[in-house]
Amino acid sequence: MRAPSSILLIDYYYSPKVTASTIWWTAILEAWAARGCSVDVVTSAGPHLPRREIINGVDVHRVGGYVSETLRQFGLGEKRRRSQRAATQSNGKALLSSIIRSIYRMTWRKVHWPDNACVWYRPARQAAMRLAQANIYEAVVTVAPPFTAHLVGLAIAKRCKQVRWVAATGNSFSFDPLPPNNQVLYRRMNTRAEGEVLRTADAFVVQNRELRARYATLYPDCARKLWFVPPLAVAPPAAKIARLQVKDKITIVYAGSLSQQLSNPSFLLKLFRELIESGLLSDAELHFLGNPANCLSLFRPYRRMLGRSLFLHGIVARDEAMKALSNATILANIGNGSPYNIPNKVFEYMALGKPILNIVRCDRDPSSGPLQNYPAVLNIKETSGAIATEDLARVASFVLEPPPLDPMVLSWLRDNYGIEKVCDSYTEIIQSVALC
Repeated sequence: MRAPSSILLIDYYYSPKVTASTIWWTAILEAWAARGCSVDVVTSAGPHLPRREIINGVDVHRVGGYVSETLRQFGLGEKRRRSQRAATQSNGKALLSSIIRSIYRMTWRKVHWPDNACVWYRPARQAAMRLAQANIYEAVVTVAPPFTAHLVGLAIAKRCKQVRWVAATGNSFSFDPLPPNNQVLYRRMNTRAEGEVLRTADAFVVQNRELRARYATLYPDCARKLWFVPPLAVAPPAAKIARLQVKDKITIVYAGSLSQQLSNPSFLLKLFRELIESGLLSDAELHFLGNPANCLSLFRPYRRMLGRSLFLHGIVARDEAMKALSNATILANIGNGSPYNIPNKVFEYMALGKPILNIVRCDRDPSSGPLQNYPAVLNIKETSGAIATEDLARVASFVLEPPPLDPMVLSWLRDNYGIEKVCDSYTEIIQSVALC
């Protein structure tokens, strides 16, 4: 494994906060640090977190974002407690929740730019600028979303001409199906800002080939800067996945946030109910782990199943989620309704070596590419009408007798999505821009 000599990473989220990109970048930076790379990270502060600490060789500087992060954590705590009962709550409670969400949408969300991390921009820029001027880095790397991190990188690139800047992004800022701000006010500003980042950065890294092709079409003058690096497939150490008490039930587990626009659970819920009612799966459970977001209303038609065969857990600790995934019979993936947004959980599912039921929601399903060489997968196309009898039979057969996983597949995963492959890919990008 190769490693750069020194790196400054700017990311709103970093360990111990848990997001998909946080897990990847923590693993990448710690692997580089173990090989002698000097690593600084500028990230947001949070309740009970020190302003500066060294984590496994990574020097973490936490600034700003304290108030917004406190509110976010409070909100997540409320969701953990309420998500299970929210789907069956009384009309009065539902109305109150709706009013609170509406107040947020009609005030702060209507005016903030570029996203809800905007108040972190000034302290992050000051801290990153101070580090960039005091140290010689082989590259500055910014991670989005949130896009605010890229704006910090843009400010550094304009001020410190010697800095080489790599902008790594998971989703588009200007044409994402879930825009982070008010499109009526800011659509043109979003496009201009993203274009400026693309033209100023020395390299722009995406995790989706479709997204790379779209950027190359929109910004042909920046095509040479566009790089593709897949997400990291990280499986936790086996010692951390304590086996739960094994049930005599078939368990299907979905882990991740839900969204009516992207990862909409409607078809999976309908599929599960029809499997149960038809008798094809008489003793099975479907579990949802993660933020239900604006999808709680979609669970209300299934309220009689809640707590019996259908379970809505809300946001859970990562270790708890990994235990559930490890012990599941089948892992469910809901393909995003956009070809440009790849569900990050797919790579974690594959790393666990579990059978995967993949719900295909669009013609250019972003999950199908990574899964095409994974043998233990069943793709089911989402339909608006009744589910075909043959599709129900295919799913039941897959769940009851999932195909075995060839041990060679795990070797293939390491070769294509493992820590060495991803670290080497980013090192190659950093070293190439350093020569410019």
